Amino acid sequence: MLHRPFGKIPENISPFGMGCMRLPTTKVNGKTVPDEAETARMIHHAIEQGVNYFDTAYGYHGGLSEIAVGKALEGGWRDKVYLTTKLPRWNVKVREDMDRILNEQLQKLRTDHLDFYLLHSLNGPAFDTLVELGVLEFLDRAKADGRIRYAGFSYHGSEEDFPRVIDAYDWNLAQIQFNYMDINNQAGIKGLHYAGQKGVPIVVMEGLLGGRLASVPPQIEQMFASYPVKRSVVEWAFRWLVNFPEVAVVLSGVSNMAQLEDNIRIFDKLDSGIMSQQELDLVANVREAFEKRIAVPCTGCRYCMPCPQGVDIPGNFALWNDVAKFGGWGGNKWEYEDKVEAGNGPDKCIACGKCQQVCPQEIAIIEKLKEFAKMAAE
Repeated sequence: MLHRPFGKIPENISPFGMGCMRLPTTKVNGKTVPDEAETARMIHHAIEQGVNYFDTAYGYHGGLSEIAVGKALEGGWRDKVYLTTKLPRWNVKVREDMDRILNEQLQKLRTDHLDFYLLHSLNGPAFDTLVELGVLEFLDRAKADGRIRYAGFSYHGSEEDFPRVIDAYDWNLAQIQFNYMDINNQAGIKGLHYAGQKGVPIVVMEGLLGGRLASVPPQIEQMFASYPVKRSVVEWAFRWLVNFPEVAVVLSGVSNMAQLEDNIRIFDKLDSGIMSQQELDLVANVREAFEKRIAVPCTGCRYCMPCPQGVDIPGNFALWNDVAKFGGWGGNKWEYEDKVEAGNGPDKCIACGKCQQVCPQEIAIIEKLKEFAKMAAE
């Protein structure tokens, strides 16, 4: 597998990074846990095929992912890889928590240092809180004492806040949610380019949008199939990502050896600038076709809010549009169930009509909420 430069640091890293959030599992005393033997077999095989970037986090698999990865990398395998984990910001209440958690992670991963250490799942306000608690000094100290080599962050905030986070520290990477459907979501393509201008390499997560781009509606699959060179929809998604020169690594969570082998095959010869204009146009047409599948033309302007009954009208419509675009829930039915449980689902609508009076799109909101609730109940 081709290894490529990684920003300003003197490292060459594989474009495929093995994500360790969806490891193979087994049952132990009725509890689902990582299958440590199969995890080790897959990690060893990935390394033998040239994969050298592995990404885990404190909370993955209920705290057991780091343990499984640490065991897999014993016996000399650790020296062959770049190992990444993350500081769980929600567990940090005081400055001392940062050192305590990092030391715990080093112990779980059975190593004396991490190659990359990320602040996990930042948004603007969360970053501000960590800065007030001393996180930048913590990163400097952890680098100085050798517990971490390079520092970065993963991001799930707004496009507006991303540049100021980038500018706040001498980061070695930024990990963002990015795929051919998410070009204007979170950091988005503007954030990707901004990081590139600052010399900060991008590590991509959710390149398949939680698996939704791996199993697409027949109409979309046919669009890709019409291209003279036959590729799977997964290969198209990854190929589009690696084409960006700002993208250093694309993470892919693999749960079995077949998925791992397919990823290794896809990434084996990928490099930036690999896509032709015809291929880029095809992906743009696919994105447009997805967008045309929406169930309701809500722009998220929020003129309808607040709802007197607490219904999250734009949030419900955004969720429904995702279901419509991608041809099913894709394992995300829990998002709807959480809304219902929190009391802001479509079932709370009493048809007062206040929202419809102010909707600039003239959406029949009451009827659409009823339709969404009926569809979700089926």
